[in-house]
Amino acid sequence: MGIWGRRFTEGHGFVKFGEKGGSVTAVLGAAALAHDLTLLIDNYKPQIAGARSEFTALLAALIEGDDKLRMERSGTQMRRTRELAAWPLFTGEDVPGDDASTVARCLVVPFAWEPGQPNPALSEAQNLAGHLTAIGRIWLDWLASPEGQAAAQLIIQSFPARRDDWLARLAQLNPQMRNPARVASNLAINQLTFWAVCQQPELRTVFKPHETAHLAGLNLIAEEMGVRTQESSESERFLAALRELVGRDDEDQFSYVLLRRDALPSIGDRDRLVGWYDDRGLYLLPGRAREIVEKARGRDYLGNLSDQTLHAQLARQGHIASSEKGRVESRKVVPVKVS
Repeated sequence: MGIWGRRFTEGHGFVKFGEKGGSVTAVLGAAALAHDLTLLIDNYKPQIAGARSEFTALLAALIEGDDKLRMERSGTQMRRTRELAAWPLFTGEDVPGDDASTVARCLVVPFAWEPGQPNPALSEAQNLAGHLTAIGRIWLDWLASPEGQAAAQLIIQSFPARRDDWLARLAQLNPQMRNPARVASNLAINQLTFWAVCQQPELRTVFKPHETAHLAGLNLIAEEMGVRTQESSESERFLAALRELVGRDDEDQFSYVLLRRDALPSIGDRDRLVGWYDDRGLYLLPGRAREIVEKARGRDYLGNLSDQTLHAQLARQGHIASSEKGRVESRKVVPVKVS
């Protein structure tokens, strides 16, 4: 952040997330003032009460580009919404993993560093922070020049093709990932921005040698995003919970059971029954399966997703073989010992 001014290196110009930082409304106000610069939102902690929902609401507003509609105090007219063009940059201990659409709006960049251990790269950056404004000045001056504007136009023209390239790459890496178009757009923008930096004469000598490593890093992030967006989908979390909660009829340590299709449930099994299985697959009772998941994990575990949408997600991911009134046949879902 120091490239935008020396006060950033003194802790000014960014906001902290959560209880000791700014509310969602305050952060959106800071984003409006930042215009189209980067906005650093520091120290997201998932254990803070309400942090997950605040992160989701904040990121959605920042990426969509405008604030919520609100009434004036008089109650007679709507308050003018603020344009939000800042680029949010979050730091934190973790990433909310229960909403695929939110995760897909981000590029998650992990840093291999154990707290309490030496971090020489960070120490070097802190020691050289006073020089970062020179980079910012060179970058902004060049962007405003005819050469910089020409590069921006080339980015606009080449973005659709580059996004499609990443979309094909993501489909190859993980066909089950959610919202791949959003992830592909973020990867394309990042790659094209790096290309633009390499067109600036002074910055080119610094950045160009790292072009191959940068692209390799984007490919690693693409793989990571494929896993994160799949794991955060409601259907994947639904199945993961079922695998933990449900066993076969001969595994009485489980709270809930699946019986062989030709078996009749005993009186003791009736309250524990989730469905049946045979050599072809599983036959789940959809309402019952969802009920036990939400009872164990909480009512908001599936994000208030409708039964129809959950069923559609499972079908798209190839988990539903066929369906009929009252039950769903699944070839790939649970129990623990069935792939």
